[in-house]
Amino acid sequence: MTHLTSQVHLATEIRLHRSIKALSRQAQRRLYLGALVVSDTFMLALAFRLAFWIRFELGLPIFRLEVVPSLVFYRQIAVVLIGLWLAILALFRVYEWENLLGGIQEYALLANACTMATVLVAVTNFVWPTFVIARGWLFLAWALTFLCMSAARFLLRRGIYRLRRRGYFVSPALIIGANEEALALTHQLAA
Repeated sequence: MTHLTSQVHLATEIRLHRSIKALSRQAQRRLYLGALVVSDTFMLALAFRLAFWIRFELGLPIFRLEVVPSLVFYRQIAVVLIGLWLAILALFRVYEWENLLGGIQEYALLANACTMATVLVAVTNFVWPTFVIARGWLFLAWALTFLCMSAARFLLRRGIYRLRRRGYFVSPALIIGANEEALALTHQLAA
């Protein structure tokens, strides 16, 4: 009987801990997905700019240095590629709720989407002879898009975990039973 009383008390504390004016689960999900799209857009822009800086401005001897790049051209390409990358991310279901906030599935889908977008750009580079992009820049863009978006998503995920402690981004659960396992599960879910 005391286990059941402590479970009810713990459940009451959790409910009181949540804000009365909390957003609905659907609104929370929409806000998070919007934050992901905005974050991905900024991280893609950062990755493309970093790729340009490393490839053309850093002067590393592994690249052909006699090439005179056009920052304006690569900015225009980056705008188009950001749209392409976001579309491919959506096609790879990177923005579907089932693939977010748990495990490494989100990062695996992100890596696959970045690879597919890079392959599409490389194929376009071969099929359309007037469309010329430096291979070193494209390789760097591929690696940096994945790294930048993964890092941003990791930080967003940590923020969501903190919000879960305040009652956001959680789903209600009913634990049936009053034995030690049920009590342990209750404490684990409340943590």
